[in-house]
Amino acid sequence: MPIETASLSPDGQTLITGGFDGYLEEWDAATGERLRVLLDPCAQEDERPLVVCSEDGKEVEAPFQIVRLSESMRGSSILCVRFSPDGKIFVVGSDNGHQSL
Repeated sequence: MPIETASLSPDGQTLITGGFDGYLEEWDAATGERLRVLLDPCAQEDERPLVVCSEDGKEVEAPFQIVRLSESMRGSSILCVRFSPDGKIFVVGSDNGHQSL
């Protein structure tokens, strides 16, 4: 998938990428592993939050929700993505003029 834009979180742990093909993805910056698909032109986004391991080795769901991006962006090229200075949110802009937080 061709990447048009990318933004590294302020803590350097997460990379968000967007492409002409309409994909928006989250990556582990240290390992290069894709963590989840945030926006997919075919509506195949990851439904669950990331799974993390607790101290006792049992897998538990992460304590946050995936916020769905605007449906108005689906199928459009992702032209820009930027993290906020605190890294808690990011903004996405598409070629159809829509944006989402």
